Amino acid sequence: MVDISAFIDELEARKEQAVDIFDAMGDALFSVDNESRVTFANKELGRLLDRDVNSLIGKNIAELIPESGGWMFFRYLEKARLEKKFVKLDYFIFADKRFEVYFYPARDGLAVFLHDITVKWHTEELYRLALFLLDRLNEAVFLVRFDGRLFHVNDETCQLLGYSRHELIHMKIYDIDSHITEDGWEDEFNSIKEQKQAVFESILKAKDGTLIPAEVYANFVKLYGNEYYCVTARDITERKLAEEKISHLASFPSFNPNPIVEIDIDGNLLYMNPAARTIFPDMNEKGAGHPLLAGLNTIVDELEAKNKSYIIRDVNVDGSYFQETIHRVTNKNALRIYVLDVTERKQAEDSLRTSEANLANAQRISHLGNWVWDTKRDEVRCSKEFYSIFGIDVQEFITYEQFINMLNPLDREPVNKVVDAALYRGVPYRTDYRVIWPDDSEHIIHAEGEVSLDGAGKPILMFGTVQDITERKIAEMELQKAKALVEMYNDLLGHDINNMNQVGIGYLELALNTPGLNEDFKKLLQKPLEALHNSSNLIANVKKLQRIRYGEVRHKKMDINIVLLDVKKSYSSVQDRDIIIKYSSMPGCMVMANELLTDVFSNLVGNAIKHSTGGTLVVGIGMSRVSENGKEYYRVFVEDNGPGIPDNVKNKLFTRFQRGNTKASGKGLGLYLVKTLVEDYCGSILVEDRVPGDHAKGSKFVVMLPAVE
Repeated sequence: MVDISAFIDELEARKEQAVDIFDAMGDALFSVDNESRVTFANKELGRLLDRDVNSLIGKNIAELIPESGGWMFFRYLEKARLEKKFVKLDYFIFADKRFEVYFYPARDGLAVFLHDITVKWHTEELYRLALFLLDRLNEAVFLVRFDGRLFHVNDETCQLLGYSRHELIHMKIYDIDSHITEDGWEDEFNSIKEQKQAVFESILKAKDGTLIPAEVYANFVKLYGNEYYCVTARDITERKLAEEKISHLASFPSFNPNPIVEIDIDGNLLYMNPAARTIFPDMNEKGAGHPLLAGLNTIVDELEAKNKSYIIRDVNVDGSYFQETIHRVTNKNALRIYVLDVTERKQAEDSLRTSEANLANAQRISHLGNWVWDTKRDEVRCSKEFYSIFGIDVQEFITYEQFINMLNPLDREPVNKVVDAALYRGVPYRTDYRVIWPDDSEHIIHAEGEVSLDGAGKPILMFGTVQDITERKIAEMELQKAKALVEMYNDLLGHDINNMNQVGIGYLELALNTPGLNEDFKKLLQKPLEALHNSSNLIANVKKLQRIRYGEVRHKKMDINIVLLDVKKSYSSVQDRDIIIKYSSMPGCMVMANELLTDVFSNLVGNAIKHSTGGTLVVGIGMSRVSENGKEYYRVFVEDNGPGIPDNVKNKLFTRFQRGNTKASGKGLGLYLVKTLVEDYCGSILVEDRVPGDHAKGSKFVVMLPAVE
């Protein structure tokens, strides 16, 4: 039998040696089995978690790295496990540090390395911040190495000179700055190195040959042992043109359209050109007390103390704003003041500030906030209104975990799924969720956003808006409750009460048909029968109005002629009434309506019959095609020779529960229904006298409906 004890001892020794190597690593290392249980952890992981390494063995990794904070970690962990290949997570925050995470497939599990990049990240962050700030300056900035080569240029430099960034970083400083020559560059660099900084004017050379006057601020900078010549160049083309113009105009101030004034240092007025005398007629009288001349002693002191050739300031004169350029005239011991009216510019600036304030107020009133999420750094930077909507104090940024933890627990998983769909499947981000404030109050938020991808198609930014819609949601719920209540009442009217009406109508009609019933008793039975019929008609009208309001009746092409013929047929024979209905058929008159169109004209003809007082009633119906405001309509009128409608009733006739001044029974919903239907068909209705000026000779209703082919 072979003795393997020595072999086992060798294996144990090598295992202990491997553990010592892993424990000596600066990076955290652990392994998990296929059930995500920790099978090995080095001392660095224990130090990060502030726990004994042995206590970690057998723990589920979810207990060490909470899923709510490490959702990206677990996504990559699962990816490596399923695909059985190496996966790298570029950015992960864990234990207040930043890591790159490497997932390596191993037998029966995974090996995971956490490489600490906190210092590297901060360094890169500072570098990115510096470049970010440089690129957003509206002045040209470039760094120059000791050999004269341009090391870095910002966007403004490229825009000013017309070169691409790639072109500029392969050029020398003396290729773009006429102040510096190739032979003189070394002396220039050493001079700035000795002085640390200098300010001077130079001429920059653009790609197209344009010479650009610039005010240059040069500084000596030393970074990581490297020496640089740092230049900030400001384009002073406009200033030079203005100075040239001022100098040119100063040679003949009497022709200058802008005011020019000279005053000695004691405040005595020496000269005013014609423009100054016209615009400031009271300056001679007020002298040094005039707003344009106020505080000139201070100006003189500032010019001398700072060795300046001129000073610019803005002055308010009776509500108008003027810009003064004040020069020291040494040979006359005086000040020369060039004045320019800048009122419009000031008003524009004030309008801009007002607009910005109004925008901020509008966002505050509408509870609309915005956010940008850097998915790699897991930093969500938000507007002030965002923090107000979420009920928390303003911060530099929040993490995705902090955002999720502020949501109602029932909404967290659905929001995670919507975010994943936006990041990885291009699905538009649009969702509602509930936020729990620190005071435990709940607020409903509507969120929308978009995803920005890098060149490889991976998400790098997600940005969007949030809006507090709590009040709207509450109103919608209250509206739904009210709608349900109305539907219950309508069902009660339309079913239960209507059924009782039909029972009553049935019994009354049986009673009226009883043999030998005298006429007086019949009249007594007819009154309640008529009331029940009216009640049923009222219920039917209410149900029709409900169908219209809820859009349950769809429009289709209909022939008005067919509708009018049906109405004529229905009312041509009314018991105990002498009625003549006149209508000349006009086929093919098509409009967009629905089956309730019959109710419009049935109501109008029925009302004419109901409100007439006896004798022969003549109802006239007519139709014609007309044009109004470039649109084609069918004009339908229904007129009668009944008692008519007084003028003081006409304007109230189509309101609910309003009827004409007659003895006929009715509750007025009929004409309200007619108006509602006509307007639903994009038409109009009016009432007028059949005989203009004499309402007692009958009424005339006119309906206008858009024609269709």
